[in-house]
Amino acid sequence: MEKIEYGDVNKFLVSIGLILIVLSFIIPYYSLKEDFGVYLENSKIMQLQPHMQILILRKQMQVAFLQDIIPYISILLFSGGVLISQWGLCRWFKRQKSIDEKFDTELAKSKLELTAMSPVEVFEKAQNEVDEIEAANTEESQTPTSNNSLIEYLKVEERVYNLFKNNRNKNFETYSQMRLGQIEIDIVMASKSSAFLDRIIEIKYYQTNFNHYVVDKALVQLNNKIIYYKSNTNRNAVPVLMIIYEPNTLGTGNIPSVQAQVIEWASQYPDLNHLKIVFSTISEIETFDVKILLKK
Repeated sequence: MEKIEYGDVNKFLVSIGLILIVLSFIIPYYSLKEDFGVYLENSKIMQLQPHMQILILRKQMQVAFLQDIIPYISILLFSGGVLISQWGLCRWFKRQKSIDEKFDTELAKSKLELTAMSPVEVFEKAQNEVDEIEAANTEESQTPTSNNSLIEYLKVEERVYNLFKNNRNKNFETYSQMRLGQIEIDIVMASKSSAFLDRIIEIKYYQTNFNHYVVDKALVQLNNKIIYYKSNTNRNAVPVLMIIYEPNTLGTGNIPSVQAQVIEWASQYPDLNHLKIVFSTISEIETFDVKILLKK
């Protein structure tokens, strides 16, 4: 047996509603137009046999009763038809809206020419970022991070991706670990309307050291990504730098001063003039409110 399509049910409901609405006009019209063979003169009725007179009188009473209730039947048919049609249309429009959103999402993704990074590319990207941070630590004569740094880095990125993925916002479609031409993007939040700008989110996890060199390099990378994104998609985007750190790396009391420093460092890059900066300890990732980044 062929499965009934979801849209067919809605079409059926709308069709039933329209039929009831049409019947609410047709029934009164024909009831007034048709005489049902009972409109006879009394003189003619009296000439008939008694049992025929009884049948005609009974039929006249039945027709009179129907004539009395037909207006109510028409009102019920019309009201029921309107309600059923409205119900079917609401279900239909809701379903169609979901289909349109899915289509718009696929269309937006195709226009952006985003492609998902392979597991190997994801691994190599994380390895390069960890190497950069470790190299900066070595230059400052600090103890290099352990051999588990890469695994921890990948776990942190995955937690952040899940955080944004679980944020179901009607105005944005979220993609993680994407490639756009020559650039690799941690998270893209593509706006579904012109009322909002896209978000390009760069994730950095500092396990031990946090210094000017590693942060400035992250700002340079984010600035280049914003420039490339704008020129290749014809869409504007808000840059977001999400810094994940261990509590002993910065300390809660130092966050405002460090944030001011990062903003000062970013001021030399014109394309980062709307930069949003997020500081989060590794234990607070899941509690971060993504909606903060989506405000106009």
